Amino acid sequence: MLPTIPNVVFVILIAILTAYLTFLTTKGGLTDNRFTNIWKKLTYRGWIVICILFLMLILLIAQEYNNQNINKRNVLILKKERDQKDSIITERVKGGVDLNRKKLFEDLSKAFAKQELRIDTVKKTLQILRDSVKTTVNNYSTVIQLFSLIKMVYIKRMR
Repeated sequence: MLPTIPNVVFVILIAILTAYLTFLTTKGGLTDNRFTNIWKKLTYRGWIVICILFLMLILLIAQEYNNQNINKRNVLILKKERDQKDSIITERVKGGVDLNRKKLFEDLSKAFAKQELRIDTVKKTLQILRDSVKTTVNNYSTVIQLFSLIKMVYIKRMR
């Protein structure tokens, strides 16, 4: 990106040139009617007026180019800020989801432990455990039973 110039600079320069152009044109003597060729008709003041007009045109073009650079820079800054905010929001949402997932898993584990059940996340099974002389272990790997237990725990938790 090119460095930008405040628009006030362009406005001041154009105002000064306009004032000088006004003084030159009101003074008179821009052309000499003794000559027929248009380039020879112009007097020294006439050439100054043409140069000032050309300079004003260049200033207006430079001002427009400067404004476009300012707009591009602002768009890039806004895009960068939006991306930063979006990444912060995404990180916080992921953190909240992970925290809630861990808390839900801990709550489910505690609830199953109270009912002598254990979740095996590796095998994706639910085991019934009994503390007695003869320990019975039954594996229920159906998803429907697991979801019904999760639903019951969730309903109890919501109350």
